[in-house]
Formats: sequence, C-alpha cells, structure tokens
Amino acid sequence: MPPGHFEITKPLVLSRPDVTLVGAGTATHIHNANVRGKPALVVQHPDGEKVKSADRLWRVRLADFRLTGTAKSGHGVVALWINELFVQGLTVSEHGGDGLRLDHCYEDPRISDSLITYNNRWGST
Repeated sequence: MPPGHFEITKPLVLSRPDVTLVGAGTATHIHNANVRGKPALVVQHPDGEKVKSADRLWRVRLADFRLTGTAKSGHGVVALWINELFVQGLTVSEHGGDGLRLDHCYEDPRISDSLITYNNRWGST
C-alpha cells in the first residue's frame, strides 16, 4: 500500500491465503472512523467461522502500516481461523476494542516488531 492517510468506515476484508499486505511503514496510515464497533481489518475465509478445516487460510502476512481507530470503533485487526498468520511492523492503536484479536489462530501465529497500544481493551487477544 502506498504512503498516505486513508479513512475507512467499513472493515477492510482480506479473504485469500498466501498473501502479504504491506505498507510503507507508518507513512501508510489507515484510520477506522466507524462508530458502530466494527473492526478496521478482518482476515478470514469467505465462510467466516463456518469454514471447513481443509479450507482455512494459510500464510497471511500483515506488515509495515499503521491502523488507528476511535473509542467507538471496534478491534484493530480480527483474524479468524488463520494458520501461520505473520504480523510484522504494525502499529495498532486507539481502537474501541482489542488492538489485535486472534480467534482460533492456533497454527504458528507470529507477531514481531509491532506496537499495539492505547486500545480500549487488550493489546492482543
């Protein structure tokens, strides 16, 4: 993603395996202006929580961008049934929920060199 300030009011959804979403460091700033408790970024199979075991997404990497929200926005990132999720160099702050919520991401999730702070709930769950 290029540098810039991008304001969103609906969650961005990443629903493919073997993908990298990479920005230009904190110069790529996505601000979640949603006031209905929706997250900034959702990483999940199109079938959501009903995804079959064999169809779960693998090897998703999120790197080098900034996500901010408000007290009324939801979580920063929600990942659901992702195997080998790799979060590197992300700044996730000021969301109404958790900064990074990993839901059933059991197979080798990795978080490194990231700043997850000033969210209303936990940094990561």
